[in-house]
Amino acid sequence: DQGILDIVRANTGVFNEELHRKLIAMQKNEPQDPDILQAIGLIEKRMGKFMEAEQRFLQAVKSEPHASAAFNNLGNIYLISNRTNEAVEAYQKAIKLEPAKTESYYNLGQAYLLNLLLNEAESEFRRAHELRPQLTSFYTSISSRNPNRIAIDQTIELSRIWKRVFAATPERDKLAEAFWQVLWGRVPLKYGEGAAA
Repeated sequence: DQGILDIVRANTGVFNEELHRKLIAMQKNEPQDPDILQAIGLIEKRMGKFMEAEQRFLQAVKSEPHASAAFNNLGNIYLISNRTNEAVEAYQKAIKLEPAKTESYYNLGQAYLLNLLLNEAESEFRRAHELRPQLTSFYTSISSRNPNRIAIDQTIELSRIWKRVFAATPERDKLAEAFWQVLWGRVPLKYGEGAAA
């Protein structure tokens, strides 16, 4: 499954040592895979391993410098560690890369709020609310001092996960060839569409 189920589990809020170990093992095979780095970073953040999560998100930013999610999540780590100026910069980069993401506006509002920039914070919260009112209302209602509730994590988009599901791999090619041989033995797979027609 190429670790897709583990990435989905991390993406949906599951975190435990076993899942963390599996994803770390996956990263050893694909050290710069941004989805794996994001998944590990999300788990480490939820586990309170903020320094490790910061390193994962920094790696994700390096491997995919145009991904707003990595900047947003890196900003969350900066916000948790009271480095609000760095958090503001990270959120602004995330917004510049993907201006329609509610999470980054909400989180930027939180960073401004912690810096006592109340007008700026209100403006960002308003933008976030215009984009996705239910999400911002939910996070406003559960707001607490818990580091994992201060800001909204940006998870891996479902379209990216589906691309992983349907990506061609040598294992899938071998499996397709084996099935083809069982069904159509004499006709090579590369002529399959013509033979079927």
